Amino acid sequence: MGIVTFAFSFLGVFIGKRLTSAIGKKAEITGGLILIAIGCKIFIEHVFC
Repeated sequence: MGIVTFAFSFLGVFIGKRLTSAIGKKAEITGGLILIAIGCKIFIEHVFC
């Protein structure tokens, strides 16, 4: 399981470095907005439910 986790993590970093040069800041901003939206959803679910 550790080998598979390492392989996928390594692959993610490798692909991320390649895509960063192609896509740039737009991907970072989009990813950040998605994480903020997920955090807000979780917060609202815990406060109001």
